[in-house]
Amino acid sequence: MGCGTPAQQQSDMKNSETLPYDFTQNKINEEVLAEEDTEIVQIVSDEIDDTTSLIEHQFLPPKQREYKIQYITGQVCGEGTFGKVYTAIERTTGLPLAVKELKTDGMNEQQLKEVETEIHFMTNLTHENIVKIYDAFRVEKKIFIVMEHLQGGSLQSLTRQFKGIPEVLARRHFKQLVSALAHMHHSNCAHLDLKCANVMLAADQRLRLVDFGTSIRATAPVAAGVRGSPYWIAPECVRTRTYDVFKADIWSLGATLLELIDSVPPYFQIKQAPAVLYHVSQLDTPPGFNSAVSGQCLDFSRRCLQLDPAERADIDELLSHKWLQFEAGGELNELIPDENAFEEKNQSEAFKDQDLLSLKESMIGVEHGKGIKQIGVKIEQDYMAQQVDWAIADLDYNDIAGKHVALYNDLVEM
Repeated sequence: MGCGTPAQQQSDMKNSETLPYDFTQNKINEEVLAEEDTEIVQIVSDEIDDTTSLIEHQFLPPKQREYKIQYITGQVCGEGTFGKVYTAIERTTGLPLAVKELKTDGMNEQQLKEVETEIHFMTNLTHENIVKIYDAFRVEKKIFIVMEHLQGGSLQSLTRQFKGIPEVLARRHFKQLVSALAHMHHSNCAHLDLKCANVMLAADQRLRLVDFGTSIRATAPVAAGVRGSPYWIAPECVRTRTYDVFKADIWSLGATLLELIDSVPPYFQIKQAPAVLYHVSQLDTPPGFNSAVSGQCLDFSRRCLQLDPAERADIDELLSHKWLQFEAGGELNELIPDENAFEEKNQSEAFKDQDLLSLKESMIGVEHGKGIKQIGVKIEQDYMAQQVDWAIADLDYNDIAGKHVALYNDLVEM
């Protein structure tokens, strides 16, 4: 990973007008998530410079419901710069919901456009691994977005909780994520902010792709500006103004895989957004895993993280990659009763009862000769008579019975 010397970096930063991002100015939006000393910033350029490659007819707006969804609001389950997300329950069906409440009075025109874009994308993209939207409406200076409640949390919280997850689980999640992204790309849509924080899990542990505020619908390379989050952004997004937004998604997909298995994104040790973007713009070697992975997983990541977008895989190649070709399985069997345990217990109890009967008979001299009675006398030499009585009364299989059996065997051999 080449970044040049500090002196070269300073010199290059002074000439930053050749790059679409001004590294001397922290031109970022207000959304900052600081977790575990790692600053995660979403970057969105002010405007798309050239719309000639954008699809002429963008997604249709959602059809307004005749009757608004009636729901009961619960606790806050998320919070951002412009609002909060609440848990909710729909009154007629009991369906768990998440309601995003956004305050518009603090938003600029570009931020309002991002909210509108997210609503349009969620409404028009229907896929089992894309978050479902049930309603969206505006009341005075607030926008409400009613979505499915994803109770499993994000992949970011999952991988950080366990300091990375096993490859077998990462593969299971990635097969669903690639499927969701393929649906977007086949619909001429690029997400442009892929990362573990934007991938959620439902209660059944099935994956949902979320957050479409920076997404674009296009048919060819477009001057989209700098979009996404620094640790996951493709190098060409900060090197050039016009780039293939779909290949940019593929790079971010590879960076997300590194994050999921390693628990941290590439270059996490760099804390400031401008420094991360500059580092990415100067890359001459792609990032790699910190953890040991299989050869197929390594190849999958390398197909995503090619510095040259032309050499990078497209979504269809990744869909058919060997790493994702596996049969569902790997379930952990529940603990079941041992069907032979009862029979073994009965056999053990039978032997125990036979030994105790022999002990009891030797103690009281029932139907036994003088030699058997002598065993009882020998046992009483080592144990109090009361202990022997208790053993007989309770049929207690202990060391008294054990000694009796040993003496009895000696007697028989004689």
